[in-house]
Amino acid sequence: MTLAHGHAVRRGNVIYLACATAFVAVIWVTFRGSWPPDLSAVYFGALSYAEGDHHLIYLSPEMFFGGSASDAWSARAAALGPEGALALPYVYAPIWAAVLAPVAAHLDPVRFFDVALLVHAVLCAAGVGLAYRIAGPSMSLTRWSLLSFGVLLVASPVFISFWLNQPQIFVTFLILLAFERYKSGALIAAGIILGFAAALKLAPAALALIFVLDRAWKPLCVSVGTGLALLGISLLVAGPDLHYAFLLQLQKAGNFLIVTPLNYGAEALFPAVGGMFDQPPLSLSETAGYAIYASSAWVGVAGLVCYLIVAGMLFVAGGSLVARLMALWAALILFGPLGWSHYLIGPLLLLPAFLTGRTVLPALLALGLVSSPLTALHATTGLPVVVPIACGVSAILLLIGLGLRGGGGSQGASIYAGQN
Repeated sequence: MTLAHGHAVRRGNVIYLACATAFVAVIWVTFRGSWPPDLSAVYFGALSYAEGDHHLIYLSPEMFFGGSASDAWSARAAALGPEGALALPYVYAPIWAAVLAPVAAHLDPVRFFDVALLVHAVLCAAGVGLAYRIAGPSMSLTRWSLLSFGVLLVASPVFISFWLNQPQIFVTFLILLAFERYKSGALIAAGIILGFAAALKLAPAALALIFVLDRAWKPLCVSVGTGLALLGISLLVAGPDLHYAFLLQLQKAGNFLIVTPLNYGAEALFPAVGGMFDQPPLSLSETAGYAIYASSAWVGVAGLVCYLIVAGMLFVAGGSLVARLMALWAALILFGPLGWSHYLIGPLLLLPAFLTGRTVLPALLALGLVSSPLTALHATTGLPVVVPIACGVSAILLLIGLGLRGGGGSQGASIYAGQN
């Protein structure tokens, strides 16, 4: 390593750490002390487990969406939080309520949320470094850091993620860590981490399709084994009754479709333009800005077929790991159930790999379509809900296209620190 290269390495590391520190500080100052509705479900699920009120954990409204999980949780939220505080339904495996029960029992909700906020901010900043390692030495760490943290500060899905203090941030970090380990050749670690992510939220399991495309059977088997092991531990810890209630909760959530400006899934676009349902919504709240429809099994089947088509195209096209991960991750959001905008935080962390060369213009367009200024314009001008949904869907289609082109990053099996 030359002296000049050594200086470049240190400069890149310093700039990355400076940007990461500034990002964490901005997130902390902006959202500290808030009441995030999504994380409220985790807190009250854990608190109910700690207090022995297991029957409360998987209660939910009649159509699942649209309010607090139960009168009991609503009353606790009103007593412990600000006026209008929600406690949304819990949709995670019982084991995580059991794991977090001691924490929830010793912390009031706002302190719990603040601790989670700080952890999420640090993990998101760390995700920038992981995404850089996945992409490979396609650009300097200095440039990657400036681009990445710029994307994070501009993109609406990132703002929404922290406003909700969404556990998806933690899951995103685990996915990036799994594929960083995969690219580095640590196949067992990659499988364990991805299996753990899938035990938190089921969707990451679909990204194991990359292992199938690569015929990497070791991480695939380890990932499946990790998931099964965690299921066994969960059954031993929480018992079968809560797991049955968990399955019923997932089934109930799948029976309904909520259409909001924050839902970027393809299934939300059809009712928004009136092309899928002839009947009016089952529930409509103009003040809260959402409508609830009955879902349909064929929508899930069609989404699965579309996802597999994207995987088949990747199998033919090949491409770098970052490109394949971008395409499959974006396709999972678009064609999977409930493609919430905050799920995009993962693909957005990979986006700087495409902010170069021939892919820079579509990458910038995708970012612009989900940027905070455009989202604010939608909110303040009272545009129909189909407009922000269509912008989100268009952005995801562009991200899929970027991945299918196979660019963005290096093809090598591993990368090395010090590329700046």
